[in-house]
Amino acid sequence: MSDGRGTARALVAATREFVPLAATWADGGKPAPAVRPVMALHQVNYRQWQSEDELRRPDLSDATLVRVRRRIERLNASRHASIEALDEELAAAIPMEPGAELHSETPGMIADRLSVLSIRLHFTRHAAFLLARPDLTARVPVVQEQIGDLRMALERLLDACLAGRRRFKTYRELKLYEPG
Repeated sequence: MSDGRGTARALVAATREFVPLAATWADGGKPAPAVRPVMALHQVNYRQWQSEDELRRPDLSDATLVRVRRRIERLNASRHASIEALDEELAAAIPMEPGAELHSETPGMIADRLSVLSIRLHFTRHAAFLLARPDLTARVPVVQEQIGDLRMALERLLDACLAGRRRFKTYRELKLYEPG
């Protein structure tokens, strides 16, 4: 999409699919090849969540622990690349005013947080209702509220960028090493 407003709307719409996609993937559905950076980001976050859960298993051998830790490092590098690609796509579509106030968090960073919260919501719901844990049930509306607040913040940032009041930069992940 070359139209800035259309690209911004597509990003917000994609974030609304995060929770249903997490549920589909948790039920064994396979992610389709991601055609947009925002979906690639969500897929990477889901795989990283699964890997981090695996890392917490008490019966993990040292060799498996190292293998999973390295997978998490690779996924984290992919996560940062997906955030950068998303920000580049938006920056190319939204002409930003050079003198506009710089926003410290990019739309890609916000989408990343929305992705993680959406995955958290799915697994919190799953644990709360399947395991009948009232302590977790109380967390569900809190996470839902956080998602709503964050999505509103994303919409407002994109609107401000489109209106020329705000701008963002793509921030590069500059590691001193390559994940192994």
